[in-house]
Amino acid sequence: MSFFSKNENFIKIKFHSDMRGMSLEQKIFHYNTYLKKDTLKRLKEYLKSSEEELENLNLNSEDFNLFTSSQNELQNKTRDYLEVIDLLKDFEFSSILNSIYFEDSNKQLLSVLGEQLIKNKPIDFQDKFLILNPLKNNEDLTKIILTEQLNLTNNDWFIESVNQNPIVRKLTEWIGLKLIENNSESEITLVLFHYAKFWKTKYSNPYNEIKGIVLLNDLILTLKKELLNLKINLKIVLNELYQILDSLLFNINLPPFLENEFTLRNSKVPGYGKKLNEFNLLLEQSCKYLVNYDKLSNKELFKKYFDSDESIQKLIFEIIKNRFSNEYIPNSNDIDYFHENYLQCINDSQKLINYFIRINYFFEMRTY
Repeated sequence: MSFFSKNENFIKIKFHSDMRGMSLEQKIFHYNTYLKKDTLKRLKEYLKSSEEELENLNLNSEDFNLFTSSQNELQNKTRDYLEVIDLLKDFEFSSILNSIYFEDSNKQLLSVLGEQLIKNKPIDFQDKFLILNPLKNNEDLTKIILTEQLNLTNNDWFIESVNQNPIVRKLTEWIGLKLIENNSESEITLVLFHYAKFWKTKYSNPYNEIKGIVLLNDLILTLKKELLNLKINLKIVLNELYQILDSLLFNINLPPFLENEFTLRNSKVPGYGKKLNEFNLLLEQSCKYLVNYDKLSNKELFKKYFDSDESIQKLIFEIIKNRFSNEYIPNSNDIDYFHENYLQCINDSQKLINYFIRINYFFEMRTY
């Protein structure tokens, strides 16, 4: 049973009767406001049940063989995606295209569905992951993108394994360079999107936590190395990428840098959870280094200082010292504010309190 036939009344009423006479703009607004959640829930449930039915059919069939299984799966998926493209092309084109790309049979599906995808893509659609580019040649886009961006060799692909990590090493080195450049968010998203596809294909079934630890450890070392020079908020980039992959029409095992409290499995290797926590904490900390502390007022600097860990306190302390060394004189409000809020603070790794008292010998005088 196809998605259309299983949801015939829903589609007739919600997509035909209720939307009759609407402009495309009105239809998109109506879908996003009233239909999106229910439609995607129905679609995801259907695709999951369809795949399970096919698996059970193959397992119980006396004539079962790998070729028949693969052929049936491709036929069913082709039919399903043709229906989905026809129904949702104006509303969910990006999710449909990304979902097809993350299918195990993506090359065959893209080859068969390519003409329909190109024909039905919205006018304002931007193919930021370049999925439509190689349709005619049926190329391995994952390998093409990662090879070009990370300067990989054929040997890198050949020896990449749990114990050999040339792709991980070059990926994390490349990320380190991009994090200290301006306006490199789209490049990072592009590479990590395609690396997520590589991870799904090679390391997600079963989930290879040893490989995940290697990747997380390299990302941790990279972030620590570049903390003081960061120009890109990696947390925001990863959150946006997570939203993109979460909008797929089926669930996938995410690479470790995208796992969160909603997707985390029960890890089998104890060190995996520990490394993931370390990475997530460092990711949170890295956001603090992106604050332009030079533009903060003295009051804001003081508050940030006493609310921060030692590394950020060190950074802020240098800014405060620079201000005072340039003959900036704290006014009475600065001194009063400091006196009332921070004299009893114990979170003072750089001894800012002693420094402030020393340079303001009139500290006990509440006014000039």
